[in-house]
Parts: sequence; structure tokens; C-alpha cells
Amino acid sequence: MTKHTVIVPAASLERMCELREGALEVLTQAETLSVEVIKLRGEASVQANAMTQSFFRKIGKGDFSEQEYIDERVETFRKEIDKDAWRYLRHIIRIDDVMDKTAKEEFSASLEENIPEFTIENVQATVQNLLVNAKTIFQRGLARCFSELDRRFKSHNGFKIGSRIIITRVFDDWGHWNYRLNHRDTFYDIERIFAKLDEDNRKQSTIEEEDASKPLSIVGAIDADRKEQGICLSAFRTTSETEYFRVHVFMNGNAHIWFKRDDLVEKANKHLAEFYGEVIGDAAPKDTNPEDLRTKAGLPAKDLSFYATPELVVNKLIDADVRDRIKGKLVLEPSAGNGAIVQKCLQEGATVKAVEIHPERAHMLRRFKTCRLNVQEANFLNVKPNPVYDYVLMNPPFSGTHWMEHVIHAFDFLKPGGTLRAILPASAELNDTKKHRTFRTWAERNKQCFGSLWHSLPPESFASVGTRINTAILNLQKP
Repeated sequence: MTKHTVIVPAASLERMCELREGALEVLTQAETLSVEVIKLRGEASVQANAMTQSFFRKIGKGDFSEQEYIDERVETFRKEIDKDAWRYLRHIIRIDDVMDKTAKEEFSASLEENIPEFTIENVQATVQNLLVNAKTIFQRGLARCFSELDRRFKSHNGFKIGSRIIITRVFDDWGHWNYRLNHRDTFYDIERIFAKLDEDNRKQSTIEEEDASKPLSIVGAIDADRKEQGICLSAFRTTSETEYFRVHVFMNGNAHIWFKRDDLVEKANKHLAEFYGEVIGDAAPKDTNPEDLRTKAGLPAKDLSFYATPELVVNKLIDADVRDRIKGKLVLEPSAGNGAIVQKCLQEGATVKAVEIHPERAHMLRRFKTCRLNVQEANFLNVKPNPVYDYVLMNPPFSGTHWMEHVIHAFDFLKPGGTLRAILPASAELNDTKKHRTFRTWAERNKQCFGSLWHSLPPESFASVGTRINTAILNLQKP
């Protein structure tokens, strides 16, 4: 967490768990006695009440036993008491200091579903996980916060924070907060991040410790400055300033946030670079001819840039629409890797040509012993196009701009009317170099008649295989 985080003392934790166990024990006894009361009342009264009748009907039908009835009642109480205990723990260890609004919502949702038992072992495991992963949790919150503000931040090359950001539709036509979009929480997130980045420079006092749970100042400053305008029934401009920001609210309801501390902006960008990872640089070299999208003369990507395709991503690539059409079709999978996409295509009844440059992975592909699979060990960029394929489904190397060459070369393998779907870095859609713009112009000419050209994948879709790069699926169709 942080150096100011208050960790619950072991003695207090043990006492909390003892009280919890005592409460559950007393409740179990009470529920057991309650069942005995219901039974005795039923035996003593011919006209038992509705609750008693219902209880005996269910017992008689074998819906549950007396013990199962008691256990169910105790479990309901257990969930409520444990939910309160976890919420209290969340407060005293100040977990919200490192979580963004999405993480907070996910944490709260988890307390409404499968509520873990509040035991010493579970609490210690939770706290240890938070301590070990505090930096990653903070960086994830930073990345998600800014990627929601501006889609360019989803690109691992185009994510850098500059001197300002723009948040749209913060206020409605009457000059009031747009509560439907709830940008107040966005402002809280931004200031929480900058306060955390400035933590080493801030002088912590007893007063600051006591006020740590209070809302940060940016929303309050905006509210105060807009209140000075009096009661308004239409949009109006205001300018507000805090320790870290200068905020201009315009007539259209948009807010421009200017960052006053360049050192904190630099820190934020370093955290983002560390979180996304700079090993997969995707930036067209400055001396690259933007009109020439094939510049590598068939050279393979550095270190082959292999990241296996996770199962969830495969299912996004080969969605219900593709699954309904792929049976009996001819599919090309360039740079097939360990066969995650190949396997799915074979399961759906397709005939597959798989190309893989790495000898061991090419050998692994041959484990699918079926006449519907043809494996070629080769550099795909040197394979001569044969336009006979109904589908190209691919996860090309991301290093540099190799993916451009792979996609354009793979497109030549499609027969007229064929479909290409490629998993690409988010920068393919969002980066603003001339080469990226040229590629997108080419893609626009070959987009499908229906549906969108790009489909964003969930954040960190490739985290399980070693990279947090944001990704998207490109959809093309051969004229």
C-alpha cells in the first residue's frame, strides 16, 4: 500500500475473528432452538400458522433436512457479517488509496457475490496480496483512468500524458454536473493519482492523517467557483485552480484540465511505460517512407515477438458470427505460434493452413493429427500469396510495425469476398504517425460492408502471457 497505510493490528484482527466466531456459534444455537420451537408448536397446535405448515411441508417432501435449514439460515447471516467485516477492513487499510473507480466497483461487486469468510488466514492473504501488488494496482488504476479519458492512451506508444486532457460533457445544458456520466469520480481519480505521485514531497502532518479520508479538492474547487456565479439556468464558463490543476469549464460543458506540475506528469508517464512495458515498441521510425508499408524485406520481427493468444482472445477473434460460417471453409493462420487459433478453427470444422517460422512451435502444431491441417515451417513474409482462402485469422508479431507487413501480405491470400480478422496493438487504430495513417487509409478501402473496422478488446487481454499491451481486432473483407 503506502507508507501511510494503517494495517490492522494482529490483536485487533484476532479479536474481530473471535467475535465473529462467537456470533455464528450463538446464531447456530438460536436457529437450532428455533427449529425445535417450530416442531413443538406444530405438535401442540392443530391449526399451526403458515410458517410452521410451510416448514413441515418442505421437510415432508424432502426439500431439505432440519440441519440443512439451520445451515442455510446461518450461512445467510455469515455473509452479512463477513461483508461488513471486509468493508471495515477496506476502510482501515485504506485500499481505496490505490484503486481507481473501476477497481472499487469490482471490489464492491465481489462483496455482493461470493463473500469469502472473514478469517485470519483470508485477511492475511488479502493484505499480503495488496502489499505485494500495490504498485501494479496503482499503475493499473492510472492506465485505466487515462485510457477512459482519451482512447489514445490505450496505445502503448501513444499513451503519454501531455500538458492537458479534455473531458467531454462534464456539465449539462443547464450548467449542472452531468450525473449520468458521473465525471466527478473521474476528477477524484485524477487528483488521487497526482496526490499519490507527489506523496514523497508532501509534508505529512497529524491533521493530514486525520483528513486523509476526506474528498480531494478539485471537485470542491469547481463547485465553489461555479457557486459564485449564482443560480444559473444555462451553461456558463468557469476557471478553477488547485495545487495540481487548472480547470477551464466551457459553454459546451467540456472541461480542460491543465497540469501544473511537469515533474508529476513525467512520473505518471514512467509508471505507464513500466505498466504497459516498453519491450514491444510500436513506433514507425522517423526516416520511414509512410507510403511504403512493406519495408523490412521479409525480415522476421525482433525475437520473433511471440505472445501466445489467450483463450478469451481466441473466442473474441472467432466469435459466434465466424463460428457459424467457418465450417468446411479454408482458413489461413499466419504466424500460428502454439496453435491456439488453429485448434479453435479445427474444432469448428474448418480446413486450416498454418505457417510458423519457429521450428519447435511448428512441430507442436503437428500434434493436431488431422487431414484438415497443413503446417508449413517458414517465414510467412516470404511465402508466395495464393488467393484461395475464405478466412485469414491471425495474431501477427507486434514488434515495430511488423504487424502492418503481415496484415497486408496476408490480405493477398484471400479470395474475393474473403474475410481477414487480425489481433493488433491498439496503436494500429490510434497512433498518429504518417505510416499508421497510411495503413488505416488502406484498411478503410478494404473494410467490411457491414460492421465496424475495429473492435477493442478488454484491457490487459494478454496479461496472462506476459504483456499488458492494449489490443483491438481489425476486420477486413476482400472486394
